[in-house]
Amino acid sequence: MGSRAVILALIALAANVDPRVPAADGVTAVRAGDFLDSIGVCTHIGQGIDRASQSAAALVYAGVRNIRDDGNASHVPDWISVHEKAGARVVLTWSGPGDAAIASLISSSKQLAAAGALLALEGPNEPNNWGVTFQGQK
Repeated sequence: MGSRAVILALIALAANVDPRVPAADGVTAVRAGDFLDSIGVCTHIGQGIDRASQSAAALVYAGVRNIRDDGNASHVPDWISVHEKAGARVVLTWSGPGDAAIASLISSSKQLAAAGALLALEGPNEPNNWGVTFQGQK
């Protein structure tokens, strides 16, 4: 959705216009909440760069509800904290996964799911930069 459509949607909300009615130019307005549900941002909590508390505050401020991060298992408590403070759910990814990394990613995802903080798992990130091994196959 382009910025023009977002602006039109926000104007429609403010003007109390029925969002189901297409605008004159054919763009249908959407609720701001639906728009916010459709976007996400990359964080670097899993790499130890971003702090969970500061990320949660920024997510609340911006209204962002979805994040994507590297699947470092030691940061599961941080992502759960972000979810508890900001309501954001996590898409986990892993760079250059091997069989051991997949097991760790699944374990982390189960913990996040139990806390209601998991949105999805993403396949290998940038597999052109490192080899991917699965069940002994490269």
